[in-house]
Amino acid sequence: MDLEYGIVLVTGDTKKEIDMGIYDTVVIPCPECGELYYAQSKGSYECSLRHFDLWNAPSDVMSDVNRHAPFECECGTIFDVEMSITSKVRILGRKE
Repeated sequence: MDLEYGIVLVTGDTKKEIDMGIYDTVVIPCPECGELYYAQSKGSYECSLRHFDLWNAPSDVMSDVNRHAPFECECGTIFDVEMSITSKVRILGRKE
């Protein structure tokens, strides 16, 4: 794809060119007043102008949610998003 303006994402063996201005949006409430802030993310391979709430955004979208952080709310609060990704793995087995 030939782009006049764009960025290239490289993840593993995958290379993707994304047009400037194409991003997903994550809606983040201000931690002080609750006003909604609309953060841009280009973390997703799809990156197709989707909208997510902070609570249900996929991890690939969340990986780039702070690209324009810190955010500043009209109430004067400056904030960013801190994430902790944990997983619990259990191996279940039985004897035959």
